[in-house]
Amino acid sequence: MKKIGINTSHNIVIDFALASTGSRIGAAMIDTMILGAYAGIVATVFHSIPTVMLLLILPVSIFYHLLFEVLNEGQSPGKQIASIRVTSIKGTSPSLKAYLMRWVFRLLDITGSLSIVGLFFISSTRYKQRVGDIIAQTAVVDTKQGAVVGLDSLLKLSDIDREIEYPNVIRYTDKDMLLVKDTINRARKTRNLETRKVLVELANKIANDLGAKLEGKSHGKFLVQILEEYIILTR
Repeated sequence: MKKIGINTSHNIVIDFALASTGSRIGAAMIDTMILGAYAGIVATVFHSIPTVMLLLILPVSIFYHLLFEVLNEGQSPGKQIASIRVTSIKGTSPSLKAYLMRWVFRLLDITGSLSIVGLFFISSTRYKQRVGDIIAQTAVVDTKQGAVVGLDSLLKLSDIDREIEYPNVIRYTDKDMLLVKDTINRARKTRNLETRKVLVELANKIANDLGAKLEGKSHGKFLVQILEEYIILTR
């Protein structure tokens, strides 16, 4: 499965599995069926009032994908069922402008070309991007690949009642701690200057946030301790 490495605002690279072409087609089919069912119901109820029927069907059909992606963190109902999501390749949530670019270029990628242009670019580009994705600097990722991992499963804690050295660690979120965990794992698996630099920078940043001193303590062990104490205090 192809992956994309996204550099987050914390200067940490996280690998996301790219959504397969099949899952994107499946999501599109589901969304089409939902729109078709909605249009069928409206047409049945308001068939004798064509103006009302069109006013209820056309705006929903036109803005369906844009509204759902903006309001539902990059997921239309079809994408949600298929467990895929639109994300920015910059490591942040896509901006409204990015969603607008994807939506505008649907006319070229999907609607106007019967999906031929979109499928061509998805199958031939490095990050499986259609034209709208390339312009908006977004990609569609598989949310099943590591997205449901919880902190409870990351570490087996042997000493739950130990003294907590950094109680202020609760200022962070689960998302922050998953980034810490990812940094530790990368430093263990890939021993080079770059991963070491990222680990040291993250440890120093957290130590500075918490007013902690790292004298006599390695950066890696400090991050492990931070992760363990966060789990103890928040679970």
